[in-house]
Amino acid sequence: MKNLKLQADHPAIVNSGTVYPATVYPIEHYEFNVIKPSKNKKLGKLVTKGRYKGMPIYTVTLPERKTCPDSCSFWSSCYGNRMPYAHRIDPTNDPDLFIDTIKHEVSYLAYKHRHTGFLVRLHVLGDFFSLKYLQTWWHLQTKSFPNVLKVFGFSARLPQKSRKRPHTIGDELLHIQKQRNKDFFIRFSGLIKDDVWSANSINKSEEGIICPYQLGLTENCGTCGLCWTTDKPILWLDKE
Repeated sequence: MKNLKLQADHPAIVNSGTVYPATVYPIEHYEFNVIKPSKNKKLGKLVTKGRYKGMPIYTVTLPERKTCPDSCSFWSSCYGNRMPYAHRIDPTNDPDLFIDTIKHEVSYLAYKHRHTGFLVRLHVLGDFFSLKYLQTWWHLQTKSFPNVLKVFGFSARLPQKSRKRPHTIGDELLHIQKQRNKDFFIRFSGLIKDDVWSANSINKSEEGIICPYQLGLTENCGTCGLCWTTDKPILWLDKE
């Protein structure tokens, strides 16, 4: 399916928001779980191969653009433009409440899946919105529940690599990547580099692995597992 590319004067671009504002729920008013069992066809519900075999897949969905850097390669063509039914949980009014909610829900899921473990996709939409939020997930995986919680995903928060700038989310992600903890496998989105975990959209074959799902070689992410196993860049075919 082609992504819907928005024009520069579209309200979602002008206001750094979603095409579907009615699906955005402030965390302080949200009565359901933030971490949800996957119902995404491409993602799948269960890992069926590799070291995570048997783990259920969960997701976290934030408002696209509002929690993303405007430098994102997919700022106007985000696949959220074609997701009218996703619940986007907005953490920005009360980020501490959101983080506390994440801690509580992860603790519950860690007990529920204590015999199998579970995998969380960060983020179906949106991105890490603060250093504290990123560090919370890192601490939960590496310190609180290292044998149960597994994390993978993508981020457009690229490292700045400048001593003159404050330490950014991207800088922290790079620091985390250098520890080579494959149970916390976050790739830089919009980047193709061999020395970091990365992923990008392409319109021709480049150095890396084209998403097997897009090639019809696997049923979903749960039957594939490359995004949380290979060091090579993951490539998405550009369908625009």
